[in-house]
Amino acid sequence: MKDLFEIIKSKIAGNGVFACEKIKNGRTIFLLSGEFCTIEEMIKRCNEGVEEPSDPLGVEEEEYLDLDEVSEHLITRAIQILLLEAKTSLLL
Repeated sequence: MKDLFEIIKSKIAGNGVFACEKIKNGRTIFLLSGEFCTIEEMIKRCNEGVEEPSDPLGVEEEEYLDLDEVSEHLITRAIQILLLEAKTSLLL
């Protein structure tokens, strides 16, 4: 699945996720991956500067998925798209 996209330097800011080919609607393009951690472990990683407080993905009340770099980029972009779509539909 990783051949469908790549992470490269964005012309706007930072890195971006770019499709390498046309992706059909509804196709699974990626499964999030990372390390499952307790809330205590995530707090420790944030305090040590290993992670940003906004990085971990909560999966249970006190369990988090410390996403790998590719997963972080993809989920961030997906959220940006959803927010843009919500904003656009509110304007209509």
